Amino acid sequence: SFNGGTDTVLTRLSSNGSNLIFSGYLGGVQGEVGGGIAVDATGAAYITGYTSSPDFPTTSGVFDRSHNGLSDVFVSKIGAGGGTLIYSTFLGSPSYDFAYGIAVDSRNAAYVVGSTGSPGFPTTPGAFNRTYAGSNDVFVSRLNAAGTALEYSGLLGGRSDDQGQGIAIDSSGAAYVSGQTTSTNFLTTPGAYDRNLSGFWDGFAAKISSSGSNLVYSTYIGGSNNDCETSGIDRECVISLNDIGQAY
Repeated sequence: SFNGGTDTVLTRLSSNGSNLIFSGYLGGVQGEVGGGIAVDATGAAYITGYTSSPDFPTTSGVFDRSHNGLSDVFVSKIGAGGGTLIYSTFLGSPSYDFAYGIAVDSRNAAYVVGSTGSPGFPTTPGAFNRTYAGSNDVFVSRLNAAGTALEYSGLLGGRSDDQGQGIAIDSSGAAYVSGQTTSTNFLTTPGAYDRNLSGFWDGFAAKISSSGSNLVYSTYIGGSNNDCETSGIDRECVISLNDIGQAY
């Protein structure tokens, strides 16, 4: 059933594109935008995005069943057949929160990246950084396989606008994050490729250790003009890994 406003839609096609295996809605009475999807070895789908609906469907025992602010991140897992909402949880603050990327590791833990406009976004003790720097910060959060707890959650940003858009995981569980920033003091690491903002918008790439406690590296990537600029809700910064662990 369509629920109102704008709903997220999840659709699965057969491998040759000729058959609709399943297609369904996920949403509440207000608005939802789907930001990213990942699939595990069983064919279960993990979806993230953001919602303004207080009645967005959640499931028993998950990390957070309460809508927190103006726009919350959601993370939902749907069974391979499309008929089961295995878990569904909010992840958010009292302000605006958006999610654009998700990845799943071999343990079926879900890694989510996006942006938050609040120092109240949930972070965890021992995470790589818990300090909100201002305007919009990138968040990187890892949910356990059941969706009941945050294994880690931290912030990455500067005093201006920072947006996390893509995420990938290597075989060790380290997370590689990309996005864009306008912050001259974006959190970078000693010895990184570029520690200075070159244009109004620069891209960034960062690596977070498998424990979530250490920012392995963080660097700007950009020129004198805008890099990885957004247009509406279209996001052009993504990240992927090749088979020898290099990030693209």
